[in-house]
Amino acid sequence: MTSERWLPVTGYGGIYEVSDQGRVRSLSRVVSTRKGDRRYRGKTLAPKSNRHGYPLVVLADGGVLRSKRVHRLVLEAFVGPCPEGMEACHNNGDRGDPRLANLRWDSASENQRDRRRHGTDYQANKTHCPAGHPYDAENMKVIPSRPTARYCKACHKARSTNRKAA
Repeated sequence: MTSERWLPVTGYGGIYEVSDQGRVRSLSRVVSTRKGDRRYRGKTLAPKSNRHGYPLVVLADGGVLRSKRVHRLVLEAFVGPCPEGMEACHNNGDRGDPRLANLRWDSASENQRDRRRHGTDYQANKTHCPAGHPYDAENMKVIPSRPTARYCKACHKARSTNRKAA
């Protein structure tokens, strides 16, 4: 097994490091305050998960606390800044896995394709329309310009009937 590699967290002046295994740590340092100098011992930060399942850590910069997604810290440190129009993608579909081997910068459309491949896309997993009609072969309408979108024939028919009656 290879050893864990650590690099500085981008934008934090070398007071935090992130590993290729998705761990974040603070480094030992002396901080000057109005009441004198304080010495902080470095430690590995315990990530919390946000409501979407992404691990977060809270980093301090000049007294300002900011929550950062661990997967973005890993990519920025080991791969580089996010290219314009790209976003962080998880190769295995697990949002809670911020290891470098599981991450890449890619387009939003490729990230959406990943969600469908991994079975984590909320829209693709729907079995019924909002009115409760099943999305099956008989009741599903597909528009050629949007082949991945699904429309309920029963709801479409009801809307058409209501428009004609009005």
